[in-house]
Amino acid sequence: MKPVALRIRENAWPIGIALVVAAFFTIDGALIFTAFRDKATAAEDNYYDKAVQYDRLKASTIRSSEAGWTAELSVAESPLPGMPRRVDVVVHDRNGLPVSGLRGTLTAVRPADVRLTNSATIVPVPGEEGRYRLLLKVPARGLWEFQLDAEKAGDAYRMVIRQDVAL
Repeated sequence: MKPVALRIRENAWPIGIALVVAAFFTIDGALIFTAFRDKATAAEDNYYDKAVQYDRLKASTIRSSEAGWTAELSVAESPLPGMPRRVDVVVHDRNGLPVSGLRGTLTAVRPADVRLTNSATIVPVPGEEGRYRLLLKVPARGLWEFQLDAEKAGDAYRMVIRQDVAL
């Protein structure tokens, strides 16, 4: 009777094929598991409505650009990541004068993870023309895109500010 090591050596090719097939199944299983576990690459909520409204949003972006409006944003630090933060938005016209009388919303979008998207209504700060304040959840540090959708005298304006946020 032949020893086991000799039998394995003589029949190495079927064992090698079985190991290669097992490796393929293991790697494919790991890739499938990883693909279903990460939800950050999911489709953005209400993407169809956004596509339908694209022309209106583009026109409001052009309107604010032609008016020479600029927006500065400051995000306060938060002791806890999930806690809402104070966000101040200051809007100026092309002459550097504050723009008051705006109504609208500020939406925070995390380009790396659209699940973290949230928005709130801007509120004018009394006694400070052109300054608007709101509480907004910004739970992760890194690059955020802030979309200011405002209305003044029946005209829609849109400004997009990209900013790094620290915790």
